[in-house]
Amino acid sequence: MKYILTYACGHNGDITLYGPTKERERRIAWLEQQICPKCQDEQSAAFEGENDLPALEGSERQVSWARKIRADLFQKLDEWNEEEKQRAAEDPEHFLNDDKREQCYADAYQYFAQQESASYWIDNRDSSPFWEYIHKWKSGKRMSTVQEVRAEAERIHAALMEATVKPRNQTTDIRAEIACIDGIVRIISGKDQTIIDTVKEDGYQWDGGKWWLKICEPTGTAEDRMAEIGNKLLNAGVPITIYDDKIRQMAVDGSFQPRKYRWITHADATHVWLWWKGTDMTMSDALQDLPSGKWRYGHMQVSTKYFAEIRDIADTHGFSITEKAEAILRAAEEADTLTLKVNPVKVAEVVETSKDVLRSSRDILEDLKEE
Repeated sequence: MKYILTYACGHNGDITLYGPTKERERRIAWLEQQICPKCQDEQSAAFEGENDLPALEGSERQVSWARKIRADLFQKLDEWNEEEKQRAAEDPEHFLNDDKREQCYADAYQYFAQQESASYWIDNRDSSPFWEYIHKWKSGKRMSTVQEVRAEAERIHAALMEATVKPRNQTTDIRAEIACIDGIVRIISGKDQTIIDTVKEDGYQWDGGKWWLKICEPTGTAEDRMAEIGNKLLNAGVPITIYDDKIRQMAVDGSFQPRKYRWITHADATHVWLWWKGTDMTMSDALQDLPSGKWRYGHMQVSTKYFAEIRDIADTHGFSITEKAEAILRAAEEADTLTLKVNPVKVAEVVETSKDVLRSSRDILEDLKEE
């Protein structure tokens, strides 16, 4: 949606925003507190002229953004210099005395002035390089030179190219990077509808910056899931990047264990869940006669005392059973085995006829007869 807004400098501008209403409103409120892009460029140009900073390399938009980021960092450097000067004046024993502070300031200024790539400033826009430099300077270490940074960038690029494969039926230039961190498979890419449709169909969720899938027993291993989604993306015409050689090859040749979508899982001490992917009405009909079966949260919950019926369903319809669910099913089976089962003798009831009742009523008990 397109919006017209007024910047803090008084100039008007238009911007196109997407996403939730609250997020768009928050973005607009923030932009209205900033000066317009043209004023930002003018301020950046004046700052660069005063400080003899080199022109940045990159696209027009990248350079415009990076110039502001660079100006903000140098302003932070100046503020830090003044703060340290005040601390040294108040504390003669302060680590950064005037000589050390001035040397640190000069070294930092020279180092950051050499960063001529717009992408460097955009990638490091949170100002962490400034504090990293100060920390290293205090500890006697040094930051990498521009040549070393470029060499490292070339090594990273080479590694990226080595880890990337493209399908012959490529349908998009957008690349999907697949990794697993802390038990979560993550997919990072630019916006592409084919990627979105493919990963959503495979059960991945969006958190605002990446697609993710938490690895657990029903999902299978992280290696299999990475290879499987990589394989599906390749078949959809999407280039992929996987840094693990083995998993990348699994994605190419399809040598992974496909994910299972029918599971019996632990619900509580005496119940299990039966769940499957999608809305399979045939499966729903097959399970509707399960004893004690109840639909909850889109799954069916069944008491473990019907372990025989549950196992029969698993065998008939290809359900896998998790370790926890298997444990409580076994417990129910053992409890059933220990329960005493008998075949009680059925005693026939004696049914009296009306004649028997009348005859017995005319009889006089011996104790009641007169002598």
